[in-house]
Amino acid sequence: KYIRSEESIYRELKNNYDLFGTTRYFMMCDTVNESMDKLRAMERAINRLDFPIEWVGYLRLELLHSHPEQISLLRDIGIKYAHFGIETLNYESAKAVGKGIPTDRLLRLLEKLKETWGHEVGLHSGFIVGLPHETPETLDHWCRMLMSGDVKLDSWIMKGLKIYKNTTEVAT
Repeated sequence: KYIRSEESIYRELKNNYDLFGTTRYFMMCDTVNESMDKLRAMERAINRLDFPIEWVGYLRLELLHSHPEQISLLRDIGIKYAHFGIETLNYESAKAVGKGIPTDRLLRLLEKLKETWGHEVGLHSGFIVGLPHETPETLDHWCRMLMSGDVKLDSWIMKGLKIYKNTTEVAT
């Protein structure tokens, strides 16, 4: 697994600032919080800068649950919007697609994030309609949870599951 060095991160951020004044980023890594080593390298690089940065990135909730020390660290290194791939609030469906955090724990963790980060960090997730084990009743239940605000997300998007016979087709 490749993780960029502190020096590489620092040089890129500094160069972007010096050349273009860039202080806002969309971290395109599919999982920014995949390891504490990665986050610590980012922290050291960002702390060397003489200007603050802000960024948006993809985070995994189960890693925040396993490593709660990441929560304050992420805020301290400039996260402004966290994107999660929750996919569903039906635990049976979640397990079927490799999302192993039970719904009640997921909801408590989102509440903790919102309590800790407040309005400093926005919370977003994508959801998929039509996953295995989904029924009209389970879908109705978790959609009502989203619509009522019981799920502590600032924004979310919902899309239908698409499966293509020909793997050369691209989803739109």
